[in-house]
Amino acid sequence: MLALREDNDNAHDLISRSAREIRAAAALDERLEGVVDLLATAAIHIEEAGVTLNRYLGTLDQNPGRLQHVEARIAALAEVARKHRIPIAQLLAQLAELRARLAVIQGSEARLNELKEAQDTLRSAYQCAAAGLRELRAQYAPRLARRIAATMRTLGMPRGEFVVRLDALEDAAANGQDRIEFQVTTNPGQPPRPLEKVASGGELSRISLAIRVLDATAKEVPTLIFDEVDAGIGGAVAEIVGRHLRQLAQHRQVLCVTHLPQMASLGHHHYSITKHSGQETTSVAVAKLHGQGRIQELARMLGGINISEQTLRHAEEMLTHGNLGEVGGVQLGTGVPR
Repeated sequence: MLALREDNDNAHDLISRSAREIRAAAALDERLEGVVDLLATAAIHIEEAGVTLNRYLGTLDQNPGRLQHVEARIAALAEVARKHRIPIAQLLAQLAELRARLAVIQGSEARLNELKEAQDTLRSAYQCAAAGLRELRAQYAPRLARRIAATMRTLGMPRGEFVVRLDALEDAAANGQDRIEFQVTTNPGQPPRPLEKVASGGELSRISLAIRVLDATAKEVPTLIFDEVDAGIGGAVAEIVGRHLRQLAQHRQVLCVTHLPQMASLGHHHYSITKHSGQETTSVAVAKLHGQGRIQELARMLGGINISEQTLRHAEEMLTHGNLGEVGGVQLGTGVPR
């Protein structure tokens, strides 16, 4: 505005001065008269422009504070764009994206609160169920221990005792908040100790048999295998163990490795297992026995290598007696020492 009309060297004065000087020269050369007319017209246009600009400026709000605010805002936007490493023109798109992320986070917090409430409800229900389960375990554990101990005494452990110990757990577990430990004593005067630290291999098999006999109606284990269940027993006790195995076979398949004819005669199926050792290799052969072959094997188990007619008759009687009232399926394997 000042450059148009108000400064000492404003555009209007400079053009007017130039027009006067060229007009004097045009008196000498008429070819300059066109230039004089153009300058005069330009001076008029500049004066009109100055008037129009003054009128426009009068309509504006002359507020320096507003200008500072706008400049500060522009600087702030530039700083934000620099922080996010994007052009200023992309700030609005960045703002929309950040608002969408915030909405997701706020929704996640609400969902988290819902899950915490559900967790508290489930924890309360679990603790109630665990407490009820603990009461039932405490009620039935002594009864179970007495029944298992009674069965143990028929399996060659006449002074055996069985204990079910329950200890409370602080942490939740899938099966409740109790640690269950089976303890046993097989000799009088000894306190019960953890089953795996006291019982021998044969005793473990017989105790396992005692437990399975009580659980004979369960179907969750289709096959049971007993090894050395006859260790340390013989005679009538061996037959009792065999009868228990036969009873157990009413509901599942039972496999038993035995060296006792009393037990082998009670199996529904009989396999002979032999081991052959060469200079470099060892092989094991399994053969299913039928009829006379089974009688021969039972006789061998009764009397050794030299088998008499009396031993054969005894073996046949054992086999006939063992298969009376046949039910289920006990499969027994007998080994020949090599």
